[in-house]
Amino acid sequence: MASLWNVLRQEVVEAVEEFREKGAMGVLQDVASDAQDLVSDAGGLLQTSQAAVLRVPGKLVPGLSAQLQLPNGSFQQAEILEVLEGGGSDGPKARVLLQDGSELLVPVLQEQA
Repeated sequence: MASLWNVLRQEVVEAVEEFREKGAMGVLQDVASDAQDLVSDAGGLLQTSQAAVLRVPGKLVPGLSAQLQLPNGSFQQAEILEVLEGGGSDGPKARVLLQDGSELLVPVLQEQA
């Protein structure tokens, strides 16, 4: 318990020192910058793209590969990781794994086989 109290006390001392050095606006700018970095990093893990579309001939099943049509018109193989059924006019979306290891959330165009 004492070590927890010491850690907490040290964090408070460091926060007060940071306010003294940078001022309130400087600290808020740091917080905003850190938050932007966190959102940017999280967005890189799972992006939503309306420009790319997953073209699936037949049934939409996790584990299968399908053609992902990119905004420039080229195609790339992608593995379907998860299917998210959309409500209303949204239609289904799929979380896919790209060849470079990144994940993307894309709308699905189910084509007639």
